[in-house]
Amino acid sequence: MPVVSSVADLPDVPAVYGLHDRRTGALVYLGETANLRARLKQHLILRDSSVVTGAFAASINPDLVGEVRWWEHAEFADRAGREAAEIVAASVLAPVLRDRDRPQAAALVRLEDAAFRARMEELFRSVPTGRLILPTLEEALERIAAIESELEQLRRRLAALERPPRAGEWPAG
Repeated sequence: MPVVSSVADLPDVPAVYGLHDRRTGALVYLGETANLRARLKQHLILRDSSVVTGAFAASINPDLVGEVRWWEHAEFADRAGREAAEIVAASVLAPVLRDRDRPQAAALVRLEDAAFRARMEELFRSVPTGRLILPTLEEALERIAAIESELEQLRRRLAALERPPRAGEWPAG
């Protein structure tokens, strides 16, 4: 299972995904999308999706999301498959919030297929296709400080290599 640490590293695939609370690990939101990277960019970076803008009585705070888990499947290629799968996922995973859209009729028909439901239940009981681990602000600042320190060390080494040797000194290299 791939683990990524940036929304930019997410695949742009159809998926069912869950947002997990940083402190408790609880599944706070479950959704489906035709493009995982674009949708999570809406939630976590642009912060303009309805579930984070407070457009509804219940919403999520993107700053409190610590992990995203997602599932991919061939049956997610069409909207009806994703919507039906998300309904099955909600019954298996029991999120606090889930996508509020009313499923289209084709999704409801797909839900009547016992074999489809069984495949989806098995999928959502299994290991997710991937995980996005989001650092806290403190962790991100620590990483930046470490990178800056390494960069400064590299600059000093480069400057030492570039200066001409002094009298009686061996050339650097």
